[in-house]
Amino acid sequence: MTYEEALTLCRNSKRLTEKQSRQVHRMADKLLYDSKSSSDDIGKGISLYEAAAAAKDYNAEYNLAYYYGNGKKRDYKRSIEWYMRAAKHGDSWAMHNLSYAYHNGEGVEVDNAKAVYWLKKAAKKGDSLAQFTLSNIYFEGVYVRKNRPLAMKLLILAAEKGEANAQYNLSCHYRSGKMVEQSDEKEVFWLEKAAKSGDAFAINALGCNYIYGKGVEKDIDKAIAMFRKAARKKSECAALNLAICYKNGEGVEKNLKESLRWYRLAQRWCFELDYFELQKDIDDLKRQIKEQQ
Repeated sequence: MTYEEALTLCRNSKRLTEKQSRQVHRMADKLLYDSKSSSDDIGKGISLYEAAAAAKDYNAEYNLAYYYGNGKKRDYKRSIEWYMRAAKHGDSWAMHNLSYAYHNGEGVEVDNAKAVYWLKKAAKKGDSLAQFTLSNIYFEGVYVRKNRPLAMKLLILAAEKGEANAQYNLSCHYRSGKMVEQSDEKEVFWLEKAAKSGDAFAINALGCNYIYGKGVEKDIDKAIAMFRKAARKKSECAALNLAICYKNGEGVEKNLKESLRWYRLAQRWCFELDYFELQKDIDDLKRQIKEQQ
């Protein structure tokens, strides 16, 4: 399908079929995002999406909004206009992006009340990321009155829909016994769900459970494998756990030089860990290595 054919199709259709929509979108995206796209090509891509939107292809509204927010010719105000149109037609991702825009002041003035408003709309539409984000807002009482029962309800909804961050947070609640009855088994259940989605925090935490046999049968080899997997995702906590294992010879052959390597990686990646506390451990380990020589 050529650009001319796609444009004619949109202009002659009261509503595009799903198949027609896919064809039009492929052509529009090629014109907008190809590395060799000229200004003329970009203009054609925009006009094609506008024509599709006029033919009641509401996905075109979202895609056009996304282009104006992230494409070569950025125009945040136009992005907001198209996100508004898509949101009014029920697009939960458009609602979510409007919330982000109002929170960060992209194309609009910062307005946290409106940011929460659109986040609530997205959550009601079943957007799991919006549900997770909103649960954090209600837990902390940020921009809204604190409501922990509602926060927990939203967290569970997001976790059940496969939101990895929500699954990990829910596992933390079962570990601590806050808001729910403490359960090692349920903690592991949600950790495994989040780990399968690739969440580094969950993978590392699951490794810790295998180290101590908490909610699972103790298995040092599995724990080490989990730590390595999380470390490949640059988890500083997993790197620290590997450093400690090599330092103490737990699950691996004792190797102070390898321990030092993991300590240094943990320090390089550190976000949650204390950089200066890690430096003390590194200095102490360097001293031990020197004494062995």
